[in-house]
Amino acid sequence: MIERQVQTIKNTLHKTKLSGADPHMALLILRMIPIDSHLASPAELLNQRKMKSNQPIKVPNVAPNRDATREALKRRQASQKEYLDCQAGPDLRPLQPGQ
Repeated sequence: MIERQVQTIKNTLHKTKLSGADPHMALLILRMIPIDSHLASPAELLNQRKMKSNQPIKVPNVAPNRDATREALKRRQASQKEYLDCQAGPDLRPLQPGQ
C-alpha cells in the first residue's frame, strides 16, 4: 500500500518536472484528495481544518469528528490487513537450533 503511494508521488513529481509546473502545488493537491469517500483528506486530518487550493477538486462534505474519523481509519486498516493476510502464505515453522 505504501509502495503505491510512493509510486504515485514519484509519477506526480516526474510529470511536474516535464511540464515545468510547481511540484509543491502538485503535492499539496495530492494531499488534498480524500483517502476514502467517507474520510477527510490527509491534509485535513493532519491540520484539522479545510485546506484551500486554486485547483478545482470535488471534496465530499465530511464532518470533522475526530473520534469517528479515527474509528473509520481503524476499520479501513483492519480490512486491508484482512485482505493482505488472505494473500499471504502459511505461517513458517519455527527454526530449530543448528539450522
